[in-house]
Amino acid sequence: MRSHARFFFLVRDGSDLMQDPEGTDLPDVEVARKAAIPAARGILAEGIRRDGKLGSQEFEITDEAGAVVATVPFRSVIEAL
Repeated sequence: MRSHARFFFLVRDGSDLMQDPEGTDLPDVEVARKAAIPAARGILAEGIRRDGKLGSQEFEITDEAGAVVATVPFRSVIEAL
């Protein structure tokens, strides 16, 4: 049985960084990256509804030690039609 690790999904918007104080227990970094995709889409959709802009936000996924283990730019989660 694989153990889980705690990952934190911080939102970077330029020099601003919104913390994730709770984190989420997930099996590995790849699952954490995949979990970030629908969350990023939701945040993007809200931003577009609010002011009509995509912005340049991204998730910085960190481990319990605070090391960035993956990044997910919000623009990368938009599927081409």
